[in-house]
Amino acid sequence: MTPIRLTTQIRTTAWRDAAKTLAAVRRTAPRVHCITNPVAMNLTANVLLALGATPTMSAAPSDVGAFVMAADALCINLGMMDGERRAAIDVAVQTALEHTRPWVLDPVLVEVSPERRDYALELCGRAPAVIRGNAAEVTALSEGGAAALANQSGAVIAQTGANDVLTSTTDCWRIGHDEPMLTKITGIGCAVSAVVAACVAVQSDAAIAAASALLIVTSAATRARPHAAGPGSLAVQFLDELHSLDPSTLSQSPVDP
Repeated sequence: MTPIRLTTQIRTTAWRDAAKTLAAVRRTAPRVHCITNPVAMNLTANVLLALGATPTMSAAPSDVGAFVMAADALCINLGMMDGERRAAIDVAVQTALEHTRPWVLDPVLVEVSPERRDYALELCGRAPAVIRGNAAEVTALSEGGAAALANQSGAVIAQTGANDVLTSTTDCWRIGHDEPMLTKITGIGCAVSAVVAACVAVQSDAAIAAASALLIVTSAATRARPHAAGPGSLAVQFLDELHSLDPSTLSQSPVDP
């Protein structure tokens, strides 16, 4: 894994890596299979389409394996679980592991439910490339925080919030300039996890992929905010800015990570 360090040189490299990752997504249109919160499905699909990826969303245990085999990456979101969805997640993750598809875990609200936390910990032991969650979710999965969770799981931990903090088994770095109003849009975190999965599909280094995903989202949100009157218009403007984001301008982004 190539670490990304908080120095001027690597900051520039991180933006260039994000530009290359975005260009690869646009060029190859990776298929990302999402088992996600039903509340977030529409936004997640639209965000992936705006990014340039191809979303699929089946959560039926009977055919989810075929969808994962046809995909380039898998995104698992624990937002709303029932027996059928949990069975589908088990099939999907096993298929991803058997067919070497990278996968991303979004451990939604594990700090609320002990049963959900235990299941998420089980999934953390099944080789996710990236775990994307907020501070409460990351802390619930490991008392030692992101560094301990990275060591336990081998995954890159993308902890998002007012500052996004990424932690691998070898390094830790921060991306600032988060847009607070994004938290007023239902399902935006779920959609960000899917963007991470799209980037993991085209970039084998999970640390670079996760950093690229968050820089892409940050850049689109920063460009969208001046044109938005509130969360509703921000959601629309964010999709438009994500769609129009040009890798050549992203590599020269004025947003300082």
